[in-house]
Amino acid sequence: MGSVCVRWEGTCRNRTLQEELVSFLRELADRSVARREGPTPKRPAFLELMTAQRERDIAPLVPVRRFDQEMTGHIVLDPCLARDGQALYDDVQRTKAETVTVEGGGTEKIEPFCMSLGSSGAQVCLRLSRLRVYGIDFQLFDPRGLYPDADRMSFVFLQSPELPSLDGCLAQIESRDQCQSYPSEVIRAADWYVSAPNIHLRYYLEEWSDFLLCWVKYFFVSDLFYRRYEDLPQYEAIRTVIAEQCQKDGDEIAKGAVFHTLVGMFEAEADEWTQKLSGME
Repeated sequence: MGSVCVRWEGTCRNRTLQEELVSFLRELADRSVARREGPTPKRPAFLELMTAQRERDIAPLVPVRRFDQEMTGHIVLDPCLARDGQALYDDVQRTKAETVTVEGGGTEKIEPFCMSLGSSGAQVCLRLSRLRVYGIDFQLFDPRGLYPDADRMSFVFLQSPELPSLDGCLAQIESRDQCQSYPSEVIRAADWYVSAPNIHLRYYLEEWSDFLLCWVKYFFVSDLFYRRYEDLPQYEAIRTVIAEQCQKDGDEIAKGAVFHTLVGMFEAEADEWTQKLSGME
């Protein structure tokens, strides 16, 4: 198989759980940043050429972003991130929220050397003037640097007094600079683009992402849905393992123990791929 975009969506309206999840993820983000800021891994010439081309037109972005603010301005929001589409539709009808059409393929990010095998149809998005956000996103370390504009893990929760059906929805937040990677003029003109979280992977950390998202679903976002080639890969097997550890040690101890196992798995796979690169010509 080739590369894959892992996507996830879900809802958590409990601020205490949101804060606890962000606290855990900050440790993973710090580990990722420490590797990114360490010695540059040795990469073969062809990979250096490829990554240089992909990074050329991308605006610099801090490795870790914390959100706890009200965003204002021209906000374009993909309504598909809401888990309850009917409730969102009802809110939009009640408030007369503005809608805007994004042309077919317009929500698909342009990535050099990446071929799109299909194009999505035209999509109706919402245009908002304010939105409250809380959470974290961070660049997931990859020694290859394959997808510099699509390599972030996002766990940002929304809150909207006007559209309460968005409250607690997980989202990916992209700034005006990030919006320039999209072909749609509607998105490129926005101050913020809000859509479902996703990350572009290729072999590296693919199965690990299943474990991380299953852990999030089990302890924090019960309706979390994720997809990597198929819906909820490995979920039942991983859930069973987590449940057994909870029964043995209690939920709180198991929650931390499983997370630190995940951090160790991340470190081990990062080491493995760094070593692989050093042996390539």
